[in-house]
Amino acid sequence: MRRPLLLALCLAASLARADAAPRREDFGGLVVLHLAGSYEEMGRQQAELLGPELRALYDFQRADYDRSLAELGTSTKLLEPPSIALASAVNDDASGFAATVRGLAAGLGVAPREVLRASFALDAGSTVFVATRGASADGRAIVGRNADWGDAGGLRRPLVLAMRPTNGDLAHLSVAWPLLHLPVIGLNEAGFAISLNYFDTEPLVTLLRPEWPQRRALQTARTVEDGIRVFAETERLGAANFVAMADASGAIALLECRPASGCSVYRPSGDWFAHANHARSASMLPFDRYRSPDSFARQLGMERAVERRLGRITPAVAAEILRDRTGHRFANATSVGNLFVLNACVVQPAAGLLWHSTELQPFAPFGAYVALSPSGDARGAAPLAASPALASEAFARDRDAIARARR
Repeated sequence: MRRPLLLALCLAASLARADAAPRREDFGGLVVLHLAGSYEEMGRQQAELLGPELRALYDFQRADYDRSLAELGTSTKLLEPPSIALASAVNDDASGFAATVRGLAAGLGVAPREVLRASFALDAGSTVFVATRGASADGRAIVGRNADWGDAGGLRRPLVLAMRPTNGDLAHLSVAWPLLHLPVIGLNEAGFAISLNYFDTEPLVTLLRPEWPQRRALQTARTVEDGIRVFAETERLGAANFVAMADASGAIALLECRPASGCSVYRPSGDWFAHANHARSASMLPFDRYRSPDSFARQLGMERAVERRLGRITPAVAAEILRDRTGHRFANATSVGNLFVLNACVVQPAAGLLWHSTELQPFAPFGAYVALSPSGDARGAAPLAASPALASEAFARDRDAIARARR
């Protein structure tokens, strides 16, 4: 009896090692990287698994950074080299942000400060809804998120990092694209979900010894209250964000955070909220530089799409909400399901599942959504079906027109 038992244990250990080995999966346009180790090791693994794709995007964003810097004043240009050098030298914190940058830099064969420069060459908007209790079909929390970001002519592909840290942090899924070191949306093995929307304010970032609760909450929090505590205990917030949270118990919240002011916590009076890229709290309104019709229109569109489905929101219905273009005749109008969506995601924390679209920009929300889990086992979860509109003549015409415009 001992021999079969020994063989079984050896087989189990072998399978565990194989599961921990870094690997890449492609689901249509979506890239999923399975990583394990320290954060620096996982940064290097990213570089190795993405290969020439990462190099092409790095070159593009690094050049974009230089163009942006050239448009700024003389004093900014003079201060930039020592500021970036200082940030890349002393910005270690518990989240492993700096370690990730070092790993990516080693894989690319460049200095960490150059990866930081390439990481800053971004600009974007996003729309999210969070529903729970009476707003969802089964009373459990659901998050739906469209991240609107230019795809750099196809160089920026949606990316999910399935991370298994070996330092005791929780396994988690971090959704973004290459060279973005914060999660656009994420879910950990405890059922805590986080979604970050861009907050255009001043200061936008902290370069001297920044802390990254956007990452640390995903690595350690088990509840919304845990997540709020991680942000509240942060002394030097690395970047401004609107932060939506949900957990397996059904709790939800929204934080509005900027480096100089900490975070304001918004707790909805009802069972759901939607948010785009403008502040709603009195303490943050004076610092909001993006009170744009675009942000208000996307948030209103999301709110109306959710309202029509209150009480029956499931993951499949959440995907329908992310595709909403109600009231818009043209594909390039400001809508929830607009042409600039890069990451389209649905999260159900209590089920431990995150669904991400497999379709690329410009029709990301309309594709099929593959199910993923921080535990690494989503085999029993069905994908969310693609929208029938994706195969329509109208979409075919739009796709052709967009392709010709990009040439």
